[in-house]
Amino acid sequence: MKASGNKTTPAQAPAGLLWRITLLAVLLLCLIPRAEANDSKVILLATHPEKQAEKTGPEQNQDDIQRLLACIFKNVGLNYEIVHIPWARAKRELSRNSVDGIFLTSFSENTAGVNTQPIYLEKWFAFSHKNTLSDLRDQRIGVIRESDIAHWLNKQGINPYIMAASYQQLVEQFNAGRFDVFIADIRLLERASGASALLASLHRHFVRYMAKGLTFSAEFVRDNPELVRAFNNRIKQCNPAITDVNAAESAIIRQFAEHAVISPLPETVLARAAALAARDAQLSDTQIVQRDKAWQENIARQQRNTFMQAMMDNPVSAHLRKLSENVPEIKEVFITDEYGVLLGTSALLSDYYQGDEEKVTALTGRDSQVSDISFDASTGNFISHYSRRLQAPDGTALIAIVGLSLDDIFRGHDFTQAESAIQAPDTDANYTR
Repeated sequence: MKASGNKTTPAQAPAGLLWRITLLAVLLLCLIPRAEANDSKVILLATHPEKQAEKTGPEQNQDDIQRLLACIFKNVGLNYEIVHIPWARAKRELSRNSVDGIFLTSFSENTAGVNTQPIYLEKWFAFSHKNTLSDLRDQRIGVIRESDIAHWLNKQGINPYIMAASYQQLVEQFNAGRFDVFIADIRLLERASGASALLASLHRHFVRYMAKGLTFSAEFVRDNPELVRAFNNRIKQCNPAITDVNAAESAIIRQFAEHAVISPLPETVLARAAALAARDAQLSDTQIVQRDKAWQENIARQQRNTFMQAMMDNPVSAHLRKLSENVPEIKEVFITDEYGVLLGTSALLSDYYQGDEEKVTALTGRDSQVSDISFDASTGNFISHYSRRLQAPDGTALIAIVGLSLDDIFRGHDFTQAESAIQAPDTDANYTR
């Protein structure tokens, strides 16, 4: 006996079934070019258009991300395909290892995979007509609906007053007086229709950074253990501006480090550092290399040898550690001799010898330097290092290096005033104590 009921047409097929057919087709297509591309693997990436533009409307941001990925994968010598699917489903397929990776992911998202370093860095500002901004809980805030900003505010216990469908609508509603403050990524906002004229009249108070990257599946990383490192090594080449610090930001970093760390350094601490430098001046290059190798090996094993423990217990390290504990914006601070040999540190560093690090080499011909932004995936901190030449009471040349959390020192700062009024000091000027 034949079953009764209407036959299901393709148009009536369940959405989940259609999606699975689409994904299977993409997977099959990905198998075809493998032989044509010298047997190279075709990587399957999943995304959703809104994750590339966060409902901004402008397609330019999506194009930028596509060009960036094309550049990175070309440089690592791999081919890839992109499938567009709902974001929740993309994360689910990643956990099942049905796709090799998904983008753009926020580093706070609970995705089952391995994150790359950031390929895109958002800067969130609170825009308003106010030159001072009190607690965000006291404001009528506008945001983009279902954006990372909206989700973040909810986690802080703050309910947005208005949630717009796009940045263009957000600007229009702000101009209509529907809310007092809106929070947005500055780069995406600048591309929104009608935003440029408005931005010139608004104050912008820094809220936070948000890192966006690509997350590879656990199985894919297990089968391709070197790919994440190769991918990360190409990000700066393909997106040089991602870690840049502008003049206003550099001035704030410099001023904070000088006020919180450099100026308060007692001469007794500098004298003790000079004594340690005199002792280590007897070391040969071979001995320094051996110490550095042993240091790194112990760090890899999460151990400390006798020398490392002595370094952490010396008076210079004790002072720097106390300073770091009292100033939460400081993530690390250490002092080296003029060649980069470590003398004292607030926390264990990955290397004993710092002379080949840009934090030291960038001081060639100058007395101070602000580094590019680095991202610490283990803590979620965005760090910039301020390097400064010092002189001990007996004339010994030293170097102080201060690692600062940028989210902490920029938070609440009015960058409208900073960009117009603060000029970065001359890096060739004499900053010697």
